[in-house]
Amino acid sequence: MKTRSNMPLFVVACSNVKQLTDEQINMLRCGDWLVKRDETGEHAYKVSFKKDGVGMCLTYVDASCNETVSYDYTDGHWVYNSTDVNDFQNANFNAIEVRYGSRFRSDLQIDGDLSVDGDAKLFEKITDTQGHRRFIEFDGTPLTLEGFESVFCKASLSGTHLMFVLAGNIANTTLIGNGTTLAIYDLPEWIMDKIYPVWENSRIEKRSFPLTGDDWTEQNMGVVFQKSDGKIKLLTVGSVTLSANRAFRITFDLLIDND
Repeated sequence: MKTRSNMPLFVVACSNVKQLTDEQINMLRCGDWLVKRDETGEHAYKVSFKKDGVGMCLTYVDASCNETVSYDYTDGHWVYNSTDVNDFQNANFNAIEVRYGSRFRSDLQIDGDLSVDGDAKLFEKITDTQGHRRFIEFDGTPLTLEGFESVFCKASLSGTHLMFVLAGNIANTTLIGNGTTLAIYDLPEWIMDKIYPVWENSRIEKRSFPLTGDDWTEQNMGVVFQKSDGKIKLLTVGSVTLSANRAFRITFDLLIDND
């Protein structure tokens, strides 16, 4: 076995890079080379990281792959840990396979023109099998009441995700009575046909939302998400009189099918 002396560069030869001895590893410093000789030829691994008493990494690169072999220092000995391989000819999926035992498919394709000026450039142009646009938004009609201010009232469809938002401010001392219609959303019939109430009286969901003041105090307002008269409505449950100027954001989400 060679001795290290003070040479700036050192080379160690072996037949199996995963079975290095303590003696071999102890001679290596970061920047040194290890040459693996096997039936396929000679392969040079560079010590890309080493910290005595902690660990070491050896890196091998050729035209087809990048390989990293790591060792840990455990209980007074150098112990092989793992090998990560990035296969340049297979989209680097091998590294994922080595680490996680799984593999992404490489045969997925997308139909259509995906150029910068193609039809798939804008989400707004994506349609379902019935020709309906699946990325669209709609303006809602908010409540008109003194002391009630709507700053955002919209519904949006993103693929199968249908979302309704009403946000705004309510002034101090304003009374919002029980059963008040806070907003109405008039959606196309093909979307309404995919919305199914789960309670009687065409109710879909009921939730409580905070009304928040500048001092972070809160009052709660119950809201029913309802399908009636061919429209979506947000109605209050119970009455609330504001004790301060407060802001609110009401949201409801649904998933609808693709057909």
